[in-house]
This record gives sequence, structure tokens and C-alpha cells, in this order.
Amino acid sequence: MNEADHIRQVLNTDIRTPIPQAVVTRITSLPPFIPIQGVSNFRDLSHDGNQVRPGFVYRSGTLSDIYGTGKSVIATQLGVTTIFDLRNEGERQKAPSPSITGVKTIWLPYGARPATLNLGDFTGADKGAAGFVKMYLGILEAATPSFMEIFKHIRDKPHDPFIVHCSGKFHRYHRALMLILHSRVQKLPS
Repeated sequence: MNEADHIRQVLNTDIRTPIPQAVVTRITSLPPFIPIQGVSNFRDLSHDGNQVRPGFVYRSGTLSDIYGTGKSVIATQLGVTTIFDLRNEGERQKAPSPSITGVKTIWLPYGARPATLNLGDFTGADKGAAGFVKMYLGILEAATPSFMEIFKHIRDKPHDPFIVHCSGKFHRYHRALMLILHSRVQKLPS
């Protein structure tokens, strides 16, 4: 079985069936993933012909468990200069941001309180679409200060690679990355 077929088979695994760690590790070592010790789900946003230039925008889960070797990969090998931390204050207190020499971490408090949701928002004839719209618009509104800083970085520091991360619970970095992909952060002229 070729690699693509194997990945497809894994993706079709019933959610209640555990996937062996060796399989997860192998898959997450393939592009666009970049294996970094102490960090999960680290990847280059450029892939599948999406027009984002390689090596400029990275995304990851929380970085609080990263240590020496991983820090070196981020700062030296990938040349990252800035980390945008989209977690809320409580998440940051539970898992503080790492200190990485030569890399600046930017965190801003939410500009608004995220939308209050209830399960009723995800029921009805639209099969929950209205609930997801409310949730994602709430994220966009609450995280506007951070999103503005990300776009200032793209505008003002187009040669400085950066990471966008959160704890992965509330789709914050997905909204930021969606906006980046929509803006078409393209290759710079040589």
C-alpha cells in the first residue's frame, strides 16, 4: 500500500478506534508537518499550491513543552523571529510561553468577550451552521487585536518568518490562518 492510501485509510478510522502512536508519528513527520521535539502539530502553512510562500508562516499547538533542541530548530533552522500566541490569559497561566533566544512572543488580551454560545445554537434546520457562524464571528471579533498584529507583521516584516499558535481548543489560529490564506501572502520577488 502506498503512503497516500495508508494515510487515507488512517483518516477513515472510526473515531473510537485508537490510532497507534507510531502511525501518528510517521504521518506527522511528513510535509507539511515539521517534527519539533516538545511541539505538536507544527507545520508550514504553505502547501498544496495555496500561494503562501514556503518558510514564512507556521502554525502549531501550544509551545509550552518545547525545550532546547526544538527551540533551536525554531530560531536557527527555520529563522522564526516572532510567535503570535492566540491563547487567552488563563491558558497562558496554565502553560506559559517559552523563552526562545532571538524570538519575540506577541500576546494581546482579547478586544472583546467571545460570543456566548449554547447547544441550541448548533441545532435546527441549518444543522448547526448558525451556531458555527456565531462562534467564528465571535472569535474574529475577540481576537481582532492579535489578528491586526499578525497582518502588521506580514506588511512590515515580509522576510521574517513567524508562528501562529494557540491551545487548539477554540479554532483561534484557524481563523487567523484562514485570513492569511485569503490575503494570499505570496512569494516575494528575488
